[in-house]
Amino acid sequence: MKVLLTNSPLGRPQPAVFPLGLAYVAGALRGHQVTCLDAAAVDDPWGRLAEIAARTKPDVVGLSLRNIDTAQSYDLFSYWPGFERSVRRARECCPEATIVAGGSGFSLFPEAVMARLPEVDYGVYLEGEQTLPDLLEHLDRPEAVRGLYYRRDGQVLFTGPREFLDLDSVGMPRLDLFDLSVYEGTRGIGVQTKRGCALDCMYCTYPFLSGRRVRLRSPERVGEEVERLHREYGISEFFFADNVFNRPSSHAEAICRELLRRELDVRWTAYFTEHGMTAGFVELAVAAGCMEFPFSPDGSNDAALRTLGKPVTLEEAKASYRLVERFPEARFHCGFIWNYPRTGLRDLLGLCGLTSWLLRRKNLGGIDVSTMRILPNTRLHAIALEEGRIDADDDLLSPVFYDPPPWNLVSVLISGLGRLLLRARSLARRRREPRPASVAGPARTG
Repeated sequence: MKVLLTNSPLGRPQPAVFPLGLAYVAGALRGHQVTCLDAAAVDDPWGRLAEIAARTKPDVVGLSLRNIDTAQSYDLFSYWPGFERSVRRARECCPEATIVAGGSGFSLFPEAVMARLPEVDYGVYLEGEQTLPDLLEHLDRPEAVRGLYYRRDGQVLFTGPREFLDLDSVGMPRLDLFDLSVYEGTRGIGVQTKRGCALDCMYCTYPFLSGRRVRLRSPERVGEEVERLHREYGISEFFFADNVFNRPSSHAEAICRELLRRELDVRWTAYFTEHGMTAGFVELAVAAGCMEFPFSPDGSNDAALRTLGKPVTLEEAKASYRLVERFPEARFHCGFIWNYPRTGLRDLLGLCGLTSWLLRRKNLGGIDVSTMRILPNTRLHAIALEEGRIDADDDLLSPVFYDPPPWNLVSVLISGLGRLLLRARSLARRRREPRPASVAGPARTG
């Protein structure tokens, strides 16, 4: 069967991110003729979609919706319009094809997506590496496929959730179906070492999307994938696309040792938790190529950390940043939440004090502060319902933030400052871009 897998354009310029989910699903479609298009990384996405559809004449078009929006109050942007247009363009180009939606964005809002986009025939819920191949074998009997939304007699039906996968049973992602040069220098190529998250952060959808049980890939398979990226495709910078890389710490250490054993000259980053961070681990990670340590402490005092569900104390967090500070070649970033339940003056003073302390660190890479986007299947969603800030029938495709008065007035100031800093970083990044060799016109900075 001929299958075209694509995502949707982002709708604005931003660094390219390799569509790892599409690559994994493509790798699972053994025995099928698969074509992939990263529509977020081309100049004319709908023209390219039409051209590829005309050339390949797919029987099935799979469209991935990774994120609904940025979920950042200081940089709010919706990706939904691009997905809508992609679905409708796919139906125009492939009137006889089966249209399948998937991705984490779809799985958060499956009923809303199916209701708003009647062009979608099926929806793959959560992990697609088994569900989509099963669907291709049962297009005439979709009720036999677990983890699937489908239509019958004008109704949208769901077959029930599927068990989460054992990661070592999942094949390697299909890297050969993409032009990887598009992602060079962006650290936008992801490698997964695990799925699942046992943490309980108030606002986070990760435990829902990938399960609360952490499922590990063997360090050898991870090392094999990184080595293949480096030696076959010339990729030297990448991102470990885990919910939290260093949990459990023993697995993260094994990954770092595997990279060192293979003598790979690579640079990488990942999401980290301060919980359990040790000097030995930071030294090992830096030696293995880690150049950035993004943290998400969220709260600026111990009470806030407990409210938000973070498994660390303020002193433990500060100690982690001091550990990274020992390595001049490494940088760290911190993300904070503002105006969570029971926010008060103590929290504002704590945020100002901690920010001042962080700004004195030698290798601080940046600070982000946002209010919380209310998303389904989170503790925050239940709190917002109980407090009457949203209704049970709100589909939340249009972003709603938890930002009650009176501290929402502070949020306005914080978001304004965040937008200014974001613009400054963007201008600095453009200035660092190399100028083209041609002297026929001004340098391109966008």
